[in-house]
Amino acid sequence: MQRAILLTSFLLTGVLAAQADDERLKFEGALQVTSQTNECDGQYDLLNNQRVRYYAQFDPQTPRSSLVLFTTGATELIQLVNDGQFNGSNHYNLYRISGGEFAYFKDHSGYLTQPLQFTSAPVTVTPSTLFVTLQGELVNYGGVMDCNITVRAALVRIDGDMPGY
Repeated sequence: MQRAILLTSFLLTGVLAAQADDERLKFEGALQVTSQTNECDGQYDLLNNQRVRYYAQFDPQTPRSSLVLFTTGATELIQLVNDGQFNGSNHYNLYRISGGEFAYFKDHSGYLTQPLQFTSAPVTVTPSTLFVTLQGELVNYGGVMDCNITVRAALVRIDGDMPGY
């Protein structure tokens, strides 16, 4: 049991360390789940905002775009499968740490695909962008067939060299 907890802690540290104080430009703000299909079984909070960080990919040599959600009792990393930003169509992989356990939901072509459709303002996020709004839908969320959620987020740029941010 102690090994499982230690391994889970190690995996959490490894997955999120790249998203922590890495001196990368990031945007932080609030995300709200605005709707969910019946297949989601009501597991997503529609009333309260969640803290979110957005790492936009500025060129193909940098890591793919991702969103990190800090929910009550869980941390989730949503990372695009292909290059680009959270604008338009793409697919995503989901990493979740919850209740001391690590779960990975990979986009599987042909079996359970995890497409998403997002709009962004501005359309293209650049290093000089100060504010970003995102709105979109994540399909088959959490590896659950037909569990689709819609979200919206308002974010402000946080410079990567600020201690603690």
